[in-house]
Amino acid sequence: MDTNALDLFGPGDARDTLIASVNALEQGEPKVAPIVNPTEPFAAAWGIQIRRAFYKALDINITDGVVSQGRNFEFVGGDTLYDSPRAYEGSWIECLLHFRFRINVLRGVGARKGEPGWVVYSVEENCSKRPGPMEARGTFECTQYEFVRRLIRGGDTLFSSNKILNVS
Repeated sequence: MDTNALDLFGPGDARDTLIASVNALEQGEPKVAPIVNPTEPFAAAWGIQIRRAFYKALDINITDGVVSQGRNFEFVGGDTLYDSPRAYEGSWIECLLHFRFRINVLRGVGARKGEPGWVVYSVEENCSKRPGPMEARGTFECTQYEFVRRLIRGGDTLFSSNKILNVS
């Protein structure tokens, strides 16, 4: 099944459509189309490029060729995400040429049984595009649902948090 939320919701801004799907999941809607196309290696419309390895964290299940979208998002400590698919390929020096933001999940508790869970994550900006320290943009906390919305939007929305735990 190659259907995802973008196919079902029709025209409009792709990221707004995906955000609407996450909102529906958060509100307990029982049937929501997958927020990524699980046959693609990356979530192409997202601001932060989520690779297939993270589809389980997005509670996307494939059983006998049938794709379903669950509500139990679960990003956990050790998850590292980038805003470019090319950041996941090649040597570290090659990767540095291709991304602006790196997101490191420090801790997380998954969304379960109506509870939104939470994520603590840090953001670093790759300003120089060469080996060396990156610029720390801060450490943030939000619900699993809000984290997914921020990953979809990308860019400066990664820093939109009422609770900044640490700013370097």
